[in-house]
Amino acid sequence: MFFNALKSEWTKLMSLRSTAVYFILITGALYGPMVLLVGLADTSSGVDWSSLLVGWGIAVAISTAFAGASVAGELDDHMHAHAYLTQNSRSTWIAAKSVVYTVFLAITFAIGIGLAVAVAQVFPDSSFSGGETTDLFIALFHAIIFGSFAFAIGMLTRSKVAAVALPLAWMLVIDQLIPLAASKIEAATFLWLLSPRPRSGQLADTIAGTVETGMEHGFELGQIQPDWFNVAVIAGWVIVATVSVFAVNRVRDVR
Repeated sequence: MFFNALKSEWTKLMSLRSTAVYFILITGALYGPMVLLVGLADTSSGVDWSSLLVGWGIAVAISTAFAGASVAGELDDHMHAHAYLTQNSRSTWIAAKSVVYTVFLAITFAIGIGLAVAVAQVFPDSSFSGGETTDLFIALFHAIIFGSFAFAIGMLTRSKVAAVALPLAWMLVIDQLIPLAASKIEAATFLWLLSPRPRSGQLADTIAGTVETGMEHGFELGQIQPDWFNVAVIAGWVIVATVSVFAVNRVRDVR
């Protein structure tokens, strides 16, 4: 039954014209800046992960909008009503959709990064040298966290506007203002500790082996938090979003 649901969701996703648009936008955000970077360079240079993923923020923002708008649009069009009638469990369709969207975005990001590497290798005055992978893991964590957040908002509100605007506002504005607030107001340190951006950055540094030496460890602003704490916060965001999606899907009536 779940395999049939997966096949149904994949067929549905591939049949939408918007899917191709999002695919082009996400991959373009990843390899497009690389075309400009190496194409306009005056001297030969090596391209590392930091340069290669210069457009990761735009790609993650587009993928977040895709996750939120897609599920909200499907609920608004009452497409889930068919799933309620034909599947054994209410949770089957939403679980299948989550898996399909995750696979689609993973493939899209992989293709976009692959094209960026190809661009860096094809141009005669540049080459991909690899290097620190911090930005790669930060992009991965942000895509998971804010994609889950957008999916949950779309499920809770059924509004495309809310499902797109709220996660993007948090990622692009609020998440960057929290450290400033924490530096001025001690009580805001709690928000900083639960904020996705510093957790993702610190965990990415740990995985990539780029943690600054001599930094103090603790739970104050400017200190490095334990790895278990960063993992717990990131997992907490995803778990809360996932549980809310399945809980609302279980009790909500089709209108």
